[in-house]
Amino acid sequence: MNFGGISALDNVSFEVLPAQVFGLLGPNGAGKTTLFNVIAGAIVPNAGRTLLNGEDVTAWSPNRLCRAGIARTFQITQPFQALTVEENVMVPLCGKGFSLSQMRAQVGEYIEGVGLGHKRFALASELSTGQRKRLELARALATRPKVVLLDEVTGGVDMASIGGLLDLVEKLPGMGVAVVIVEHNMSVIRRLADSLLFLNRGKVLARGKPDEVLGHKDVVELYLGAANA
Repeated sequence: MNFGGISALDNVSFEVLPAQVFGLLGPNGAGKTTLFNVIAGAIVPNAGRTLLNGEDVTAWSPNRLCRAGIARTFQITQPFQALTVEENVMVPLCGKGFSLSQMRAQVGEYIEGVGLGHKRFALASELSTGQRKRLELARALATRPKVVLLDEVTGGVDMASIGGLLDLVEKLPGMGVAVVIVEHNMSVIRRLADSLLFLNRGKVLARGKPDEVLGHKDVVELYLGAANA
């Protein structure tokens, strides 16, 4: 994946299995967000392919990919500020032929599931950062995804709320959902990820189990410096 003369992603490949949590790690500018944008259809790569259940979905639009089963959240949450929590989660169901009462019944499951039942009728603009992260997850789950891309789900969240968010993410594999998560928090990666890919300057620096990758000499040097590795 090139932008002019800059190689944002160079020969990066990985496979995520159903009910697996796959972690992406790397410093700022490593290519993590670009990779998410490619998978979610926000960017069409000039080389390489994205496969979903063996089908080439590389050139599909974001809305078509969402209908096919790829959902995502964002590092900086993007709710509809003037809508309530309930209305935000109802958005993915619009245009599917459901009545208003049917949509309300369906989204209640997701709202309660992420612990926002008490905020169901609150405006998204009134939520805390942690609550907005929960709302994004509920909205993604309302699409009934096969794969969820989570971009720094704990970023900007107060310490008291992080545990609850991680509990939610840990439930997803049990629902048959594959998870790809970008995180900078090492303890979060160790807790959640089954496998880990470490990117640096658009290239794969290390891959494997979290402890193997986080203990890799080049990864340690990158984070701590050669003198402290």
